[in-house]
Amino acid sequence: MSEMQFIIDRLEAIDSKFDEKLDKILIQTTKTNGRVSGLENWKRGISKTIWWVMGIAGAIILLIIQKYLL
Repeated sequence: MSEMQFIIDRLEAIDSKFDEKLDKILIQTTKTNGRVSGLENWKRGISKTIWWVMGIAGAIILLIIQKYLL
């Protein structure tokens, strides 16, 4: 019976090591996801700003062309 208890104790020790590693992986993954989400939001904001500026510039160019051609 002591051999069985030894095996159970070893398996519990291995299981606790896996739990610790999984907790560390979860913490790191959560941190990384936060940084990636922030970068994606920043890129999305920059992209929207560029499109707005291009739209306004295009409208101004069209107004200038219209003024000088008509």
